[in-house]
Amino acid sequence: MVGVEKGRIVLLEKLADEINRASKRSGKLKKKSKIVSLDRYKKLIGKKDTTVEKKKKELIGKLHKLLIDTVVNKELIEENIEIIKKVITKLRDINYYLRVIFLREIGLKKKKTKIIEKESDEINKNELNKLEYMVYKLINRIVFIDNKLIREYKKKEEKIIEDKKAEIKGLNAILKKQSELLCHLEAKMPPKRVVKKLLNKRKNHALWTASTVALLATLEHLYKKEISIFRQLKKNKNIYKRLSLKISHLVKEKKEALKLKEEKIMASERLRRLDERWEKALHEMTITARL
Repeated sequence: MVGVEKGRIVLLEKLADEINRASKRSGKLKKKSKIVSLDRYKKLIGKKDTTVEKKKKELIGKLHKLLIDTVVNKELIEENIEIIKKVITKLRDINYYLRVIFLREIGLKKKKTKIIEKESDEINKNELNKLEYMVYKLINRIVFIDNKLIREYKKKEEKIIEDKKAEIKGLNAILKKQSELLCHLEAKMPPKRVVKKLLNKRKNHALWTASTVALLATLEHLYKKEISIFRQLKKNKNIYKRLSLKISHLVKEKKEALKLKEEKIMASERLRRLDERWEKALHEMTITARL
């Protein structure tokens, strides 16, 4: 018995329906429109004149579109996968910033922690069972996937459970889980030199589609919880102001903080303590510059 949240199943079914609709019109895409859209993604990845929150929302939306376009159009796979990887990397950078800097600044995380936090890419057995069940459902629902593939999966009984209300204290765990899923999604993107050879095979493409979309549905389900928490956080005026700052402002802020620490080091004999603070300031500036 697999217990899956209702919201995740709803998202999964919507994605399957969207893929089925897109597969019917996939032949109508023009090469010219593909090139324009890829350029747009590249501009978004480097965008600084926006807030962290808005940039993440836009990147999640573009990742969704890219993945749907890619799974239904085999001719797009080779060129799109490289962009998908870049979008995933940028989302992981944003999550790292939110966990390591933002949560500390607003008091949701202890300040005395290691300067560099390791990102985990482990998903526990329960989560893996849920993902396998979602792959099973997608094989049944996506029109271009041969249902014979279902034989490779044990039939799993589902237990639909209600979504728990997203609590502010759970934001760090949600962001961490998102980063783990992004690691797994990135691992699903084959190297460019083998992508066509690997995914042109019908069975490989079908399984890749189902597992990739299952990860996307889980990521988007967690992102909806994140949005709910940010709505709650914005009731605090100080946090609202912090969230309203553009990335370019945040980068400038961290550069100035690093410069100040450097000046203090030059003027002080107590170097060891100040060196630790300088390392922290340098780390924060580096993280923010990657947004």
